[in-house]
Amino acid sequence: VLKDKYSGKYIRVAGFTDTDPIKRSGFKSNYHLGFDRAFSVREYLVGKGLDGKSISLSSFGPDVPLKPKALSRRGEVIVVD
Repeated sequence: VLKDKYSGKYIRVAGFTDTDPIKRSGFKSNYHLGFDRAFSVREYLVGKGLDGKSISLSSFGPDVPLKPKALSRRGEVIVVD
């Protein structure tokens, strides 16, 4: 859908986490984990044919938590007009 409907538009991918502190993974912080989530989504989109140069990344880590906690562990794709 992104490739067909929004061709030529810029895309912002944001990564989020829950508010639990990082304890066991190799990530230094929730912001690092959120960025890795966004990067993974970007790589998926590039693999599906989108231009990586038109995709920006950001991490909000634990700054925008949702309930239940599982919804905080997410990536969001935003089409920028």
